[in-house]
Amino acid sequence: MVKIMDSASLTFHALERLRERSVLAPDIILSAIQNDQVELITVEQYSNRGSYLYFSDIDNTFFVLVIDISTQEVVAILPIEYWENLKAPGKEGRFLNGQSIS
Repeated sequence: MVKIMDSASLTFHALERLRERSVLAPDIILSAIQNDQVELITVEQYSNRGSYLYFSDIDNTFFVLVIDISTQEVVAILPIEYWENLKAPGKEGRFLNGQSIS
């Protein structure tokens, strides 16, 4: 299991996507990461990025947080549908598993 440490941060890109897709404050996301309230879904092949599932009570929806495990930075915040599209034909091999989120 890949453990996220207490030094998690959000990149500028992740902050922009959070503002576009949610009413959550950045500190709520960081607190959820630091308190193990996110669930590892998969780790990308050939990178240090893990995808973590997070449920937003405020938005009443799930998001996928893409976190660079080596730097502890949230690099993207994606709706599940967008994340699923990353596994679309022509993009095979990026994720270690082929599972869908349901």
